[in-house]
Amino acid sequence: MEIQIRTDFAGQINKSNILRQLPRAFKTNANAWAADTIRYIMQKNQGGGGSFMSFKRAPKEIEQNLKHTFTSTGPQSGILTLGTGGYVGKNPVIYARIQDEGGVTHPTVTPKLRRFAWAMFYKTKDDKFKSMALTKKAKLTVTLGARRWFTGPINQRMPELTRTMLPESVWATATAMSNQYKGMGG
Repeated sequence: MEIQIRTDFAGQINKSNILRQLPRAFKTNANAWAADTIRYIMQKNQGGGGSFMSFKRAPKEIEQNLKHTFTSTGPQSGILTLGTGGYVGKNPVIYARIQDEGGVTHPTVTPKLRRFAWAMFYKTKDDKFKSMALTKKAKLTVTLGARRWFTGPINQRMPELTRTMLPESVWATATAMSNQYKGMGG
């Protein structure tokens, strides 16, 4: 009597390699979505963009500081942060939240602000700029309406995030990574 058992160690090794790549694939997919979303926000803000935009472009400080980070909290979990503050070597942009959600801010009246106010007064002949330039106040109170330059595009891109983080998508990325290493002798 003879028993033959066929084994496919190559298939199991391949599956094992894919499983080892899953945490990295999860992070790769999240970072890819975040980078695409930042590009999307910048494109929307360059030309007045969509119905949620009420200005021609995002402020320069925001364009320069808008970044994303991914912090792993487990093998297949993490926190994806898109925003303008708290990044190494970058100052947080305190106006970003106010410009997106609306609110009240209290800027300091500086010589630079006064020069700007005079320039705007001469350009527009609007008395509000003249009074700003001549004010004795040390701080102004400025109320801004919500512009949704950030949360509008994020909400539009959420279905794409859901598709990107589906198990099938993460598995496909891990498979591609595993195949990439297979070609290098790994």
